[in-house]
Amino acid sequence: MKLLLAFLLVAGAPFPSAQADGLTGAVNQAVRLFQAGEIDLAEARFRQILEVAPNHPQARYYLLEIQGNRDRFQKNRIQTALERVILPKVDLVDTTPTEAVEALRLLVEQQTQGRFVPNIVVRTPPEGIAPFSFKLNQVPASFVLEYIANFSRLRIRYEQHAVVLSPPAGVTLEKPIEAQAEPELFDPFRK
Repeated sequence: MKLLLAFLLVAGAPFPSAQADGLTGAVNQAVRLFQAGEIDLAEARFRQILEVAPNHPQARYYLLEIQGNRDRFQKNRIQTALERVILPKVDLVDTTPTEAVEALRLLVEQQTQGRFVPNIVVRTPPEGIAPFSFKLNQVPASFVLEYIANFSRLRIRYEQHAVVLSPPAGVTLEKPIEAQAEPELFDPFRK
């Protein structure tokens, strides 16, 4: 065994533990990418790891997790992107939910120089929402979206290609249709 180790040292081959340390570092890096929401980069890194160590349990687990939950990760991409965009100044005065969302979209587009324009859909807000105003400085776009949702009494749902603001379950969107009496038909024989 000592002879084999001496040969490996002379031949310049890395120690098995050095390979393991490199592999552990690669796995740790891939896990950090995964936790940071960089799913595509993490997936590529886990695939590289599996090329070197096809049965690596952690790499196999995370790769299966990514493949099985791709839709959920896509939804989180929009949320993560909104969290990363820091808006220097948001000043909304007497704004409706729809106007506020449009202003947010424009601010994000401007701040990212057109690289990211969130698709935000506003379902009909509950009736009686008064126009609202707020001023915020140096805040993530996701925080502004939460403000808009709170002022509008709407909930935020991240979908694969859009963010949807809609009333909470059980809140009616329109006035109920009132029952109206049927008009009486003229009956010439009736007294």
